[in-house]
Amino acid sequence: MALGKFQTALGCLENGANSVPGSSKIKKELSKAQADLDLVERAQDLLQKREYGTVKDLLKTKAGASGSASATDNIALLHLAARADAYTGYMDASLEKMNRALRYNPNQPDGLAVRGFIMYLSGETEKGLQL
Repeated sequence: MALGKFQTALGCLENGANSVPGSSKIKKELSKAQADLDLVERAQDLLQKREYGTVKDLLKTKAGASGSASATDNIALLHLAARADAYTGYMDASLEKMNRALRYNPNQPDGLAVRGFIMYLSGETEKGLQL
């Protein structure tokens, strides 16, 4: 999930659950991944409706501060949380989430685009446009 291949990872977990039906660890990870997918879809829908504060609240526990027990390594959730923070004016929190996502995969194109967008909005126009 940390590399941004959420659908691929979910497919692997589904195949693993079918191949090893007795594995409680695989089932637990599959359940967690499906919940994350539902959360991503809901947050994307809310962002399209411009309900940024709702997205921020929805993802607060999942995309919380780095190192917290509930912090996610799901890049899609971090991107959505960073965008919601940026749209509501929390640029420092937004950049922290994007930097954390890019630590997992520094060359991820979507992450670089979102980081550039955030930098552009925060007044660092030249750096933002470069990204």
